[in-house]
Amino acid sequence: MNYNVKIEKNVLTVPEAAYFLNCSSQKIYKLIHMNEIEAYKDTSAKGGTGRDWKISALSLVNYQSMRMFKQSQEESSDAPV
Repeated sequence: MNYNVKIEKNVLTVPEAAYFLNCSSQKIYKLIHMNEIEAYKDTSAKGGTGRDWKISALSLVNYQSMRMFKQSQEESSDAPV
């Protein structure tokens, strides 16, 4: 993850989301289809075909927070008692 990246837009494209999460665009499409991040198809672009996915910045921040929380839970459960 790119912890130093500040999101300056409310809505991002798939490549922008991939940059923010430091992953591939293919991973972003997978997260969309698994309902891990919220996205919608933009019908106003390219003649209204709805080909381009748009992702809210808030959705990415929520996903990133959830992922960090899960990692911390896994790390604490792996710690010796």
